[in-house]
Amino acid sequence: MDYYSHRSTAQLTTDLEVLKQIEGSIRRQKLESIAELQRRRVWRDDGAKDMAQWVAARCDESRWRSRRWVDAAQAIEGLPEIRRALSRGALSLDKVCELTRFATPETEVGLVAWARGVSLGTVKKRADEATVDPIEEVKADDDARSLQWWYEDNRRLHLEGFLPADQGATVVKALERLADKLPSDPDAERAYTLDARRADALVALSSQAIADDPDSARARVNLHVDLAALTARSGSGALESGGIVHPEVASLLCCDSIVQSVIHGDGGHTVGIGRASRNVPEWLHRQLRLRDGGCTFPGCHHKRYVKAHHIWWWEWGGPTNLDNLVYVCEFHHKLIHVHGWRVELGKRAGVVYWFKPNYEPYEPNRAPPETPGRDGLTGSIEQRELVGAQPHASG
Repeated sequence: MDYYSHRSTAQLTTDLEVLKQIEGSIRRQKLESIAELQRRRVWRDDGAKDMAQWVAARCDESRWRSRRWVDAAQAIEGLPEIRRALSRGALSLDKVCELTRFATPETEVGLVAWARGVSLGTVKKRADEATVDPIEEVKADDDARSLQWWYEDNRRLHLEGFLPADQGATVVKALERLADKLPSDPDAERAYTLDARRADALVALSSQAIADDPDSARARVNLHVDLAALTARSGSGALESGGIVHPEVASLLCCDSIVQSVIHGDGGHTVGIGRASRNVPEWLHRQLRLRDGGCTFPGCHHKRYVKAHHIWWWEWGGPTNLDNLVYVCEFHHKLIHVHGWRVELGKRAGVVYWFKPNYEPYEPNRAPPETPGRDGLTGSIEQRELVGAQPHASG
């Protein structure tokens, strides 16, 4: 920190601009590497379904962002001006991903100048309006509809979804109507914003759906909390679907909820049912969902339609216990049983190791070496780019 504290504001600003150019050059090379690896179909040998999933595992990114990178990597090869703008740091990678959706060699010069002066949201809106899909694409969008959620710091739920416009309008109208009908807070100083009322409307719709579900056991929201910690208000509760709740919130939930005990053996491992049955009971599935969340293959984020795989196979004498089970999706379950991959549990809870058929550990997100070789990334970026000079004219 002493280095930065002794530099002037002008020097720090210049440093930031230099770093911006370095970052742009690296991101350009990242897209070019992805494009070449896509041509080589490297994902087929690493157990991934496609290039986007392979990139998600290698770069530790979301599947959605990885898909955008793969699409932009292919498009940018024919757009030299956009590639050059990215390399100089004149455009962010997110803007480039949006521009490559609709730019052409004839329009890219003007689009680069325009995109530099507007927000990312404006560029995305232009991309959405400029790409009129044929009816086949409309049908594909309907097939691709999705809703995803994840927890930030295990305490805040984020939602992200995709719906065709007509279906989205139905959801918006339902939330707006219910938000208008919700009672107002009598405390004027704590008046809820419109966004907060829409969030309350979504919770109300979901709560009613759970209450109306004929299979109450499967529709139940499950909270795992230690009784001693709950009584002393000294520990948080863990929701099965993901997320941590404050001790006071856990107490509130337990006040009017069904309480179910789960027996644990030595070291905190659920006992399971041993060789009594190959089928995993629902209470043990809850423990698996809490531990694994979804498919454990690196880069695979599937949470639905996952299977409880016996690490020590059932037909070879493996028990139906938590320490012998791991969640995998249908695709990666086939990797194990058909293509010879192996999976093991680590000693730490939640750590899963995958191995290729040749017993080589599969570690796509391993840390890079501290000193890259002459032929590594450092050698591929010219020194003058690393100090912020102009890149090659070819971009």
